[in-house]
Amino acid sequence: MKVFVDEDAGTGIPRALKLVKMPCEELVYPCQHPPIRFGTKDPVWIPWAGDNNYLALSNNHRILENPVEFELLVRHKLGAVFVDRGNYEVWRVLRMFMARWEWFEEIDRQPRPFVYLVGLTGAPVPYDLKRGVRPPRPYRAPGIVAPSSFD
Repeated sequence: MKVFVDEDAGTGIPRALKLVKMPCEELVYPCQHPPIRFGTKDPVWIPWAGDNNYLALSNNHRILENPVEFELLVRHKLGAVFVDRGNYEVWRVLRMFMARWEWFEEIDRQPRPFVYLVGLTGAPVPYDLKRGVRPPRPYRAPGIVAPSSFD
C-alpha cells in the first residue's frame, strides 16, 4: 500500500506513522523535498496521487464540493479517505489511523476511484461518486464547533 497524506492533515501524523514503521510500501506527505512540496495545490497533488496509485488521507473534504477537484479525483482514479479531525488532539487522530490500518489496507485493494468519510468514532461511510459533487456545507464562523457529519 502506498499512502499520501495531504498537508491539511499536518506533518505530525505521517511522521509518527513513519516512526512506528506502519506497514506500507511508501508514505508520502508534503515537505520541502519532491515529489510534493508544502503549498502544493489540490489540483496538482490529486492527479499525481491518483496516477501513482496512492491511497490519499486528507482532512480536506471540501474537495468533494469543488467541481474541478472532484472531476480530477474521478478522472485520475484516486482512492481517498477524508477524515473529520474536528478539534481533536493529534494523538487521537493518530490512534484512529493505527486502529484502522488493516481497513485502509483492505480498501486500498478495491477498484478506484473511491471515497470514504471517516470520523474518529463510528463506521467509515462510503461516498457514492455517482452522486457527483457534494453540495457545499454551510459556513461556520471560526471558533464555533458543530457536530461532526462523519460520526
